[in-house]
Amino acid sequence: MKYSRTLSDAYKSFPNNVTERDSYYADYSTFVNICKEFNKLLIQKLVKEGIKFKMPFLRSYLQIKKGLIPEHLRDRKIDFKKSKELKKQVFHNNNHSSNEYAKYEWKRVGYNIKNRNFYKFTPTRGNKRYLAKEIKENNTIINYETL
Repeated sequence: MKYSRTLSDAYKSFPNNVTERDSYYADYSTFVNICKEFNKLLIQKLVKEGIKFKMPFLRSYLQIKKGLIPEHLRDRKIDFKKSKELKKQVFHNNNHSSNEYAKYEWKRVGYNIKNRNFYKFTPTRGNKRYLAKEIKENNTIINYETL
């Protein structure tokens, strides 16, 4: 059983009655490029502006939310880069975000998805790194709603 869906799967479900003469015809490579560009622009809007992207046909939305790191978990993560440089154990202090963290959230509000609890959104590692970089460099965490 396949658990993840890819752009190849999406292209297969693209209407097969579309011919090359139709205005919305796209071959596989064009379809993939359009989807990748859309996803890239969507992630940029989510991260930089903190928008809530509504998916009307799924009756759900995607956004980034922030929360406060619990007191007992603060300053517990080891900063391996600094620890290696200083040759002693150093911990992250999260001063750049005032001890807050951010995460992607896919909120499903509709009931038109069969077995909706079996679906989940997992951002790619690159998208997680992009979010962390923007929070550290541009303090974008102020744009996000609280959990």
